[in-house]
Amino acid sequence: MIRPIIPPSTTFIPFSSAKQRLYLSATLGSGGELERITGRRNIERIKAPEGWDKHGIGRRLFFFPETSGIKEESGQVMVNLVKESPRALILVKDDSSEKYLMEWFNTNTDRTVFLAEDIERTKHTFTSHTNAVAILANRYDGINLAGDECRLEVMWGLPSASNLQERFLESRMSAQLLLRERIRTRLVQAIGRCTRSATDYSVVCIYGEDLSNRLLQHENLKLYHPELQAELSFGREESKQANSVEDFLDMYRIFLKQNSPEWRAADQQIIVRRQGAKQAPDPNIDVLEKAVSFELSYQEAMWSGDYERALENANRVTSLLSGDALKGYRGFWYYLAGCAAWYASQSNENFKAIA
Repeated sequence: MIRPIIPPSTTFIPFSSAKQRLYLSATLGSGGELERITGRRNIERIKAPEGWDKHGIGRRLFFFPETSGIKEESGQVMVNLVKESPRALILVKDDSSEKYLMEWFNTNTDRTVFLAEDIERTKHTFTSHTNAVAILANRYDGINLAGDECRLEVMWGLPSASNLQERFLESRMSAQLLLRERIRTRLVQAIGRCTRSATDYSVVCIYGEDLSNRLLQHENLKLYHPELQAELSFGREESKQANSVEDFLDMYRIFLKQNSPEWRAADQQIIVRRQGAKQAPDPNIDVLEKAVSFELSYQEAMWSGDYERALENANRVTSLLSGDALKGYRGFWYYLAGCAAWYASQSNENFKAIA
């Protein structure tokens, strides 16, 4: 009740009085996710140009050091890749990870460490440095490093539960299904921080079992864009064949020489994989998409004090969220329905039993 799950943006005049709202992102999410984030309904999607259902932006080479033959030396892969690069971007999920890596790099390397507050106003201090690493906590979008500004990105841990509300939904309500699409969107945004055009390219080095599973397990992999599926599967197989830190460095050097015969042959393998891949929709996305309109109506009614209408809409949500896969999120909406009924009972005792 204190921190609504959907922002009451209809009552925020600078936002609600706009004649037109334009949301710019290549990763809008599905299942009503954009509507939940913004508190708006009837958002029209501009479809991607023809052919982009297979083709992505830029080229990523994924490294999975922890799945390689040198798992015990996986941390050294990151260190050596960073030393090989004038600039590196490291995305972590929380402040404790940021602090740990910052202290490690300050103690064990000569790299200049930049944090989010150092590059929020301008990234020039980072991009003009030739011996730098930027370590950013919970910053999976909004930082764009194009071309030679940065060719190496490290993702350290799964970006789940980025705030207390998400942590509550994930750990107390077992509502992972709702968060799964949000996390998938976050991952796609994060992966693209250093590939900002069709001709851009970067290495993305992955750490953390949860993160690797979210990207590589078959039931998760098939939910991504075909281009990303191809890059991920290629990176997994190449990483499995690596038997030394030097193997990863060799792959990195070959990748940076985009016009070399070795990389052109590897890139062709990714293209073949892409053509054979197909993105599968999450089977429960349609249900979440149908429910979001009633979720928005619930929030608007609660915010305006119309608790009976809020209860009516909460009940419509729970009736749609059927099946075991949605039981956690359904339970959360039973709680919200109970809250609406309790508030309604303050002026009408008939709602006490419902509450």
